[in-house]
Amino acid sequence: MSTFVFISGSRTIKALPFEAVESIEAIMAQGFTVLVGDCYGVDTLVQDYLAERHYENVIVCHIRTRPRTNRGFKTHQVAGTRETDKDAYMGQKANYGLAIWDGMSPGTARNIARVKTKVIKVASSFRIQNLHFASGNMFHLPADIRINTVNCVGVMGAGVALAFKRLHPLMFAEYQRKCRAGVIRPGQLYVWQSPDGERIVNFPTKRHWRHNSRYEDIDAGLLALKTFLADQGPVRVTLPALGCGHGRLNWTIIASMITKHLQGLEAQITVFQPADSRNLGN
Repeated sequence: MSTFVFISGSRTIKALPFEAVESIEAIMAQGFTVLVGDCYGVDTLVQDYLAERHYENVIVCHIRTRPRTNRGFKTHQVAGTRETDKDAYMGQKANYGLAIWDGMSPGTARNIARVKTKVIKVASSFRIQNLHFASGNMFHLPADIRINTVNCVGVMGAGVALAFKRLHPLMFAEYQRKCRAGVIRPGQLYVWQSPDGERIVNFPTKRHWRHNSRYEDIDAGLLALKTFLADQGPVRVTLPALGCGHGRLNWTIIASMITKHLQGLEAQITVFQPADSRNLGN
């Protein structure tokens, strides 16, 4: 007999927090059937994550003739005329619930009451103390420290790295020398200071430019970045979507890793979207 988990959440939430990703991973590990809605916000984020992880034990529930959002899963049209009818159905069908809540959404509050639910509270703007997730050109934002994503073989040919290479050719030449010397490695940051005092932290996200990025390398780099930033005080930092431009990693997972490692620092960190990284090299 299947165990059903109703995952719900607020429409205001723009990214899944690390705790939510861990909970979804635990649900998948147990082989539970996920019931999820078809709205924007958490519904879409959860569908995106499950699709990226190739998890098929999912049912998207909807009221209208077809779901507003479906990432290729089985669907079930619920009898009724209101979105709350759909939520009531999933609450009755489920054995457990997982709610990712902004603390304000009345719909999610009702869902929490429908079934035994684990609640994860998230700030509606996804601003976590010192972290702000944004979109745009990172070079248009004033900063004391900028993070550059690099490989370990001395090539800056696309995306964020290419933009830094064009802006700072002296840094690129030094980076190439360090690559030849074997100094640039996953988990090892290379900090370079420009003549005007701006610091650039070269963060290895790839071992070779031809290869995809690895989650373990991003994790090691974030640990090193946390240690470095902890000594810098209330500096302004720009951070691209590590490994998610040309590195092909999942942005939901990386965003949760960034939150896990870097929240609570004095540094004010603006984190940019994967599309921003790809656009910078154009």
